Amino acid sequence: MESSSVSQTSIISDLVETSNFFPKYHSINNKLKKRFMRSPKVPDASDEFLSLASQCEQKKSWYYAGLCYLAASRCYHKLGNTGSEMNNLVRAGKYFLFVNKENVDVGCPSIGLADFQAASSCFCNITKNNKNKSIHDVIIAGCIIELAQALGPTPDGQELLKKAIKYYPTVQFIDIFISYCLKQDDYTMALNIVTNMINLIEMIGTLSQYYLNFLHKTEVTRLMLILMVQQTSQHFSSALVDVVEKYTGGIVDSVIGAQMSEDEYLALQSLIFACRSHNNQALLEIEGELWKYIDTNQKDFLRTLIQIMIDK
Repeated sequence: MESSSVSQTSIISDLVETSNFFPKYHSINNKLKKRFMRSPKVPDASDEFLSLASQCEQKKSWYYAGLCYLAASRCYHKLGNTGSEMNNLVRAGKYFLFVNKENVDVGCPSIGLADFQAASSCFCNITKNNKNKSIHDVIIAGCIIELAQALGPTPDGQELLKKAIKYYPTVQFIDIFISYCLKQDDYTMALNIVTNMINLIEMIGTLSQYYLNFLHKTEVTRLMLILMVQQTSQHFSSALVDVVEKYTGGIVDSVIGAQMSEDEYLALQSLIFACRSHNNQALLEIEGELWKYIDTNQKDFLRTLIQIMIDK
């Protein structure tokens, strides 16, 4: 009975908020319409939309705040202010995604995932308007990642992550992509994206310390993925076999070797031998040895590899 009362109060509150919001919203919107002998007041409208957005934020009316920021972005588009247009599209998209998450969490997603589609539209507009401006790639990639995370480890989520990585490849984005692939048992796709990243980095030539660290991390991740694919697939390229042989043959690539201690190298070598001999007890011991050299995501990848070996 109490739950029903709370629900009714919430519905009434939403209705009151709606009745208060839309008259204000339409009043501001009317300033953008052409009148006889009067030009649209775009700067005034943009300021008022932002003010109304702030009021909605204070009342935690996230969807309405998103509508206001979207309207403000359109004003800035008319004014030719690309930076402000993009910032407000990002804000609008984030609020629509937040509303989508709230609805999904309570088991009541909007019809046709309207909130998610609204967010997707905002972020797509950012991409369309900034196709040839690489300075905005970080923002665009961040927006695409948020959409991908809203979809979760699904084929559509994977495709969005691939787009984000094309715009702005980072360790974080690659780790999310790999985790999505692993949840769908798609080890080959994860391996392909990591291998492509390593190939691109190696083409740069002289590498900064950042890229050397990045290369080291992705190389270790690639080795784990290769071992997963070896256990689950008969198809394996000679280039990837060579990657494994680099560890078992005792020849360390100069770039990787410069970033890797001998103890880490030997632990990875032991990991390969344990997988080949299907020595599960040794795998568990090596997991402990590798723990101090790898990050949280790589620990998850290693755990997945060991689980594949144990289940085999």
